[in-house]
Amino acid sequence: MTVRLPARAGQLIGRHLLELRGHRRLRGPYTAGGELLRRLVPELTAVDPALVKPAATAVVAIAPDLESDVPIRPQTLTDLAKGDERTRFYAIQRTRDLAFMVSELVNLWVRTCHPEGVTLMFRELTEADPTDVQLFGTLRRRRDPALLEVVDADLVSSPVRLRGGGDPAQRYVDSDGTSADPAELAAYESLAGAERERRHSERARLLIGLNEPGSQLGAVPYHLERGENPAEALEWLVAGQNQAFREGYYEAALDLGRRGRALLAYADDPKTHNYLTKRVIGALTYLSRCDEAMEVIDEHRRETTEVAEQMNDAYMMAMIYTRHLEKDRLDQDKALSWVNTALALAEGAPDPERHAFYSAFMRNARALVELHRGNLPGSLDLVNQAIEILDEHLDPDQHQLHRTVLINNRARVLLGLKDYDGAITAFDEVLTRDPEYDEPYFDRAVALKASGDIEGALRDLDHAIELSVAFTDAYYNRADLRLDLGEEEAALADLDTVLDIDPDYTEALLNRAALLIGAGDLERAAADVDRGLTLQPGHAHLWSAKGLLRAEQDDEAGALECYATALRLDPELVEVYGNRAVLHFTAGRAAEAVADLDRAIALRDAAMLRVNRGIGRHELGDAAGAVDDYDAALASGEVDPADVLFRRGLSHHALGSHGRAAADWDTHLRLMTERGEVSEHADEIARLRAALVR
Repeated sequence: MTVRLPARAGQLIGRHLLELRGHRRLRGPYTAGGELLRRLVPELTAVDPALVKPAATAVVAIAPDLESDVPIRPQTLTDLAKGDERTRFYAIQRTRDLAFMVSELVNLWVRTCHPEGVTLMFRELTEADPTDVQLFGTLRRRRDPALLEVVDADLVSSPVRLRGGGDPAQRYVDSDGTSADPAELAAYESLAGAERERRHSERARLLIGLNEPGSQLGAVPYHLERGENPAEALEWLVAGQNQAFREGYYEAALDLGRRGRALLAYADDPKTHNYLTKRVIGALTYLSRCDEAMEVIDEHRRETTEVAEQMNDAYMMAMIYTRHLEKDRLDQDKALSWVNTALALAEGAPDPERHAFYSAFMRNARALVELHRGNLPGSLDLVNQAIEILDEHLDPDQHQLHRTVLINNRARVLLGLKDYDGAITAFDEVLTRDPEYDEPYFDRAVALKASGDIEGALRDLDHAIELSVAFTDAYYNRADLRLDLGEEEAALADLDTVLDIDPDYTEALLNRAALLIGAGDLERAAADVDRGLTLQPGHAHLWSAKGLLRAEQDDEAGALECYATALRLDPELVEVYGNRAVLHFTAGRAAEAVADLDRAIALRDAAMLRVNRGIGRHELGDAAGAVDDYDAALASGEVDPADVLFRRGLSHHALGSHGRAAADWDTHLRLMTERGEVSEHADEIARLRAALVR
């Protein structure tokens, strides 16, 4: 409930206080988050409904009862697919993105509706679904401390006790099993079994009649499971698991599915048991609890002889081995064995429609395995076969989502094959079919960049972000594009956004650190590098960045140690050899610098590496080698010719080729004049020429 309390120490007079109960037995996932939205959305829409639009996806996902109160959210084929046609599900970071969107909305609500400040008091977080715990953490991290206080109330006050008169056992039942009062719990536990079951059934009937938002995921099945006929809970657990799985609330889907399976032996209702089991396996897999998922698969394979179920179990084993296990446990050979089993079973489906769908689906699955095995042409052939099967055997309006998934996968394989025009054409078709799906814009941007259309790539990334404001990879790639355009401030802003959404995005920490080092903000850069190495201690590029940071801090020994660590982790990290060469040369160790540059150029011949080696070679008296490097750098067209021509002139001069030296210096001076600049080397050139005359 919303109340106003007397000001306490550190609390502003008139500050708005909102208490939010999070116990999952009440309303399941987002018990507190849903209540928060039900309070703030009406206040914001009363000011201007457009204020809610950027977070409309999160509002509808967390509090579906508010759908009619918010602007229309992006609608993808994933959202619209029903029943078995839903073949694409949300990634595990879905709830992270929802939490970010809600935090944006909360901050806007506070500024707009409660400028005096707001205190959000979350209760029962220890009993909350992980979605609410994650939301609480995001709100605390992203709040403006001057306006918003987010408190774990159970750490500063006693737990919720719903006191009242009458029977303490009934008070416990009416609390939906959330009361923290020991007397109420003791009274409840002292009830005779039949009486306890009667009260639970009565409470369930009352809640079903009230139809309070979210109770179908929390209190209703809780009471039915403990009521006079626990089997009545099954339909609620199945529906709840399905809703939670569709929205990406995988912890809740796992919990509801396990509870349903506990109520139902396989022999009593194989169809329902199979459905619950399939979602349990899926939830465990998405949660990266793959060993548990494989145990359930093994158990299920011992229970069923149904072709479709054995096929799905084999498919899930293939997906676990091809992409869901830890990197060092992935096994593409085992994945291929399992997916071949799934495909063989799919070919045996008796119903023509199911045969066509299963055959196409499992070919697509094998295409993924082949992609991971590095067999891109084979992967493309399989995806094309899958598309042909659906086109030939199913009506055009059937399985629209999966058809689009297949075309999208074809586009991605074409991208991997560097057929950028083909990939762009395929992504165009995907977006014609599913125009509000953000990922194809992101992928098409990659293809457009590779084909040289930077502006088109930026437009696609802008649109992907417009559709999904928490799309971290889109911000990350846009930062990369902006760096290519020399827009360092805009790139830094995008990386800031990435890390605001996901503070553990290691590559963004690395790239931001590099930008900050270039800008001279060494303190912030050090914080990013240290955080990145805390997350991934074996990240060679982060050790390289730390070496560069130490060099900028004039800590030569520290820099060399970091570079050595980076090379132990990745002996072919070109940037380390290049940066260490600069450090050696600055310290007067030209031979060591050239040795590092030799190794770097052997790994990747780059113009600036050639220029630097030319400088080193010249210093060591190898003027001919220096000229060779400068020639290669100038031929690449990737360096400033004015600077390189001056340096090549020095090497020609050292070789006694004075005419060539003069020609290089003349061109250098002309280029500088055309730019409207005075060469910093003009005096040295004049001195060297004068010496020749004498």
